[in-house]
Amino acid sequence: MEVRKSTNKAEESDVIVIGCGLSGLTAAYEIFKIEPNTNLCLLEAKDRLGGRTLTHEIDIGDGQKAKFDLGGQWVASSQPDILEILEELNIETYPQFIDGTKVMQVGHNNVIRTYQSDIPSLGSFWGVIELQLFIWKAERLAKQISIEDPYSWDQAQEYDAMTMDHGNVC
Repeated sequence: MEVRKSTNKAEESDVIVIGCGLSGLTAAYEIFKIEPNTNLCLLEAKDRLGGRTLTHEIDIGDGQKAKFDLGGQWVASSQPDILEILEELNIETYPQFIDGTKVMQVGHNNVIRTYQSDIPSLGSFWGVIELQLFIWKAERLAKQISIEDPYSWDQAQEYDAMTMDHGNVC
């Protein structure tokens, strides 16, 4: 499959994939497997493919750099379809280590904290209450939305237009 950047000329395509995160790339790959001669056009707003999956080199001090995976980088045994594609493409996976000290940045003031347990402490009794309230709200919203036709939900356009920049959407 040939990949090239657009020349901004009008071109004919058999299939246009809009959004080239993992879902869009998977759709293009599956189409290409079925019909390798398909003229695919991949449209992505960013300057690179891959969506939220990104490895970024970060200065860790003393002139050293380390690579950090940002965004959607984990896969688990509960995701057999993704694991199958990774195996098919000979993409290596690595175990997630959970022993030792972990670091997280949370809260309105983005405080950086460390923790040793498998699950971080939410800091207070009220943090646990807020988490449970959020879970219940998310579950109520999920029950309102049709899996077969999510855009039939009366608030679909409103929620689809939201970004993380909207802040507290729930």
